[in-house]
Amino acid sequence: MTNPQHTRRFPRVGISFDVEVWLDRLGLQRSVSGRFVMLGAGGTFLKVTENYPTGTFLKIRFDPGELGEISCDAIVRNTLEGKGVGLEFLDLAPHDQKRIEEFVENARKLATSP
Repeated sequence: MTNPQHTRRFPRVGISFDVEVWLDRLGLQRSVSGRFVMLGAGGTFLKVTENYPTGTFLKIRFDPGELGEISCDAIVRNTLEGKGVGLEFLDLAPHDQKRIEEFVENARKLATSP
């Protein structure tokens, strides 16, 4: 069921690949590992063992293979305790956004083809 008050700007697709995440607190950067389980050109769902409060800024780097490496800043928009966080990409380069849009479109076509 779709929530009319919460429409996404970009389609998403279920995926599964590792991601590097850096958290910058008080000028100290710390790297943690996570796993994307959903990806769209506007954001992602990141499966992590730690909980990050809404509004936390993160730096992320990921490489889903055929896209090549993508790096950007992101902000935590929602948290599902014990499961992960929903991230919005903040400074995704236009060419990276286009690459993700094409990746999502192709993955969705593959998922619906017989």
